[in-house]
Amino acid sequence: MIEEMVVSLVRTKPFYAHFIQQMNRIETERIPTLGVNITTRINLFFNHRFLEALKFEERVACLEHEVLHLLNLHLFRGDGRD
Repeated sequence: MIEEMVVSLVRTKPFYAHFIQQMNRIETERIPTLGVNITTRINLFFNHRFLEALKFEERVACLEHEVLHLLNLHLFRGDGRD
């Protein structure tokens, strides 16, 4: 599922695709939607069930949204929140 979304971004928005391609992708049900964090790598967490409920265009927009969290340094403004 993620691969199809990345291919779409490569074709339409390669800037975002570049970031997603570098991320460690982790499927999990521990989070309700998607999320990113940074450890030794940049990790993209995604809930497969959440993504299945969305239209394809919405799924792709969610990936863009997660990249924007990184670019806008949201991970460093959280006062210790994960």
